[in-house]
Amino acid sequence: MINKRVDSFNIINNFQMNTSNEKDIIKTVIEEKYPSKFAIVYSIVLIMIGACLITLEIISIANNGVFAIGSGIWGGLVCIFLGISALSVVKWKNYCSLMFVFIVHTASISILITGLILVNLMGIGFYYSGTAFTKSNKKMIPINFVLIILGIIALIFSIIFLSFICKMGIFRRRRRV
Repeated sequence: MINKRVDSFNIINNFQMNTSNEKDIIKTVIEEKYPSKFAIVYSIVLIMIGACLITLEIISIANNGVFAIGSGIWGGLVCIFLGISALSVVKWKNYCSLMFVFIVHTASISILITGLILVNLMGIGFYYSGTAFTKSNKKMIPINFVLIILGIIALIFSIIFLSFICKMGIFRRRRRV
C-alpha cells in the first residue's frame, strides 16, 4: 500500500515538475522569439490606421456618403484593439496573452475582409450603378477608396504579424515522453 502511495506521489510530482518546466520553456521561447520591435511598430501603425478609419467614416457619414453603417468605425475599432492586444504580449510575456493575440488576429482577418473592404467595395459599386438606397454624395467616393486601401494595409500587416507568431513554434504539439 505504501509503494502505491509513493508511486502515485512520484507521478503527480513528476507531472507538476514537467508542467512547470514546460511553462518556463514557453516563457523563455516567448521572450526570445516574440517579435517585440515589430509588435511595437505594428501596434503604432494599426492604431493610426484605426484612428484614420474612424475619422474618414465620420466624414463620410456627415456628408451623406453611401452605406452610412459605420464600417470604417467598426474597422477602426478592430484595428485599435489589434494594436493594443499586440502590445499586451510585449508587456506580459506569457502563453495566455500570446494565445489570446493569436485567436484575436485570426478572427480579425475575416472581420477586416468582410466588414471593411467588401462593404466599401459594395458602396463604390452603388455609387457607380446609381442603385444607392438614398441620394448619396458622389464626392465621397475617394473616401471609400481610402477606406479600402487602409483596410488592405491593416489586413496585410495582420497577416504578417500572425505569421511571425506562428513562426515562433509555440503552438506545435510536443510529444510527451
